[in-house]
Amino acid sequence: MKKRIALTLLGILYFGAPSKTLEETINFGVESSLEEIIETIENLPNKEIKKYKKIYEILEEEYKKLDNFPPYFDLDILSRLIYAESRYNEKAVSRNNAKGLMQLKRSAWYQVEKNLDYDENVFNPRMNIRVGLKYILWIDEYCRKKHQEWDSLEDKEKRKIVLAAYNAGAFRVFSRNWDISKMPKETREYIKYFDE
Repeated sequence: MKKRIALTLLGILYFGAPSKTLEETINFGVESSLEEIIETIENLPNKEIKKYKKIYEILEEEYKKLDNFPPYFDLDILSRLIYAESRYNEKAVSRNNAKGLMQLKRSAWYQVEKNLDYDENVFNPRMNIRVGLKYILWIDEYCRKKHQEWDSLEDKEKRKIVLAAYNAGAFRVFSRNWDISKMPKETREYIKYFDE
């Protein structure tokens, strides 16, 4: 587990550059020891390490405030979600106008947060993470209520469904009868990232 977390951090810090691929990150992790991964992290520019460490600390603090997170969404998965969504860039804006670290749209924000103004807070790392975590919990609850066999699913399957809903929309997954193979290719590829 320590190696996986260190490799995730390395992927965020070093291999997050556009010239590197997820495959290169995975190959490095398979071929390297925990000590080699940590050494690589320690040799990165100090400014980058501080930036990503601060964001991870915010994620950890906000995660600990929510005691109802399902076991299939731990800090490692959530950190990887932020990386997949924004490459840890708090100013990221997608072509669909999703914004910030967790790439939240206005509608998703107001689905779970009525008191914080979207435009004023979406690029604030703490607020974006706080609302993003609430949104994941909202999706999980939506799936729990709508999916007739939710309680009998394995945790990995539940996580895939919630990730698909986070990426493509909860109603879209519901309208495809929870069948991830019927989701757009982008969503299927997104889910694969969390299985590796």
